[in-house]
Amino acid sequence: FVHIANKAAIEASIEEIIRLDTDDAYYLEKMAEAWSLPGMRPEDWLARLDAFLLHIIEQPQEEARRCTEYGFCKLYKQKIRNREKIEKLFFWRKIK
Repeated sequence: FVHIANKAAIEASIEEIIRLDTDDAYYLEKMAEAWSLPGMRPEDWLARLDAFLLHIIEQPQEEARRCTEYGFCKLYKQKIRNREKIEKLFFWRKIK
């Protein structure tokens, strides 16, 4: 994992990525490092990940509208809100 904290770190991060890509021993050393958050056991992290994914998978499809607030998702959400507003209008129910 290469973390880019700010613009000043971009150059160093690019060098790190190139080194990881070209030096197999360094790559294997990095991959052998602990991958969980500091102070958290891997079992606890996996349990949190399981709970997060199960929450997504097990919920009813009607409640599973999730998307970001930018790009096409933002446009999609706006269209959904507009459609819901229209469907609430009294005359719209009579037309259907």
